[in-house]
Amino acid sequence: MEKNNRDYSEKLETKRLILRKYNQDDFEMLYENYVSDEKVPMYCTWKPCKTFEEAYELLNSWYRGYEKHPEKSMWMIVEKSSNKGIGIIRVTNIWSEDNKCEIGYSMGSEWWGKGYMTEAVREVVRYLTEEIGFNIIVADGVSRTNIGSKKVLEKNDFIQSYTNPDGTLCYDYEQSR
Repeated sequence: MEKNNRDYSEKLETKRLILRKYNQDDFEMLYENYVSDEKVPMYCTWKPCKTFEEAYELLNSWYRGYEKHPEKSMWMIVEKSSNKGIGIIRVTNIWSEDNKCEIGYSMGSEWWGKGYMTEAVREVVRYLTEEIGFNIIVADGVSRTNIGSKKVLEKNDFIQSYTNPDGTLCYDYEQSR
């Protein structure tokens, strides 16, 4: 596997979704469909944005962070039928010595329960294992009450590996299973 010297976030596509890098031209759409949604951050570390200016700050900070570290990829999830940016899926950590990475994701609540996140995670896992060469993918800090996220991970062959001291759960996907 190449060690942190390439941008892992090339455009990916599924039957219903396009996963692509986002840019500042996408901020208004992500504000409308995602970061202003009161329900989304209940399991995240950020708060819903009440104004576009707040959204711009949040999205731009993520954008700048991933510009500095392109190996920690971030894809905007685009619904093909509407061409709307509806969420984010990202590589948040990489442990090259263990051939392991961590993913995180969230999506506007209007699109919950439609299988979109399961589809997006499946494609990102395929890409990270088959094309990049990671053997282990981790999803850490999953709330016990986030049933939807737990189902997404389990449908993609992640197995709960441990409980964190704060009570959140960690799930692992291992290619060799």
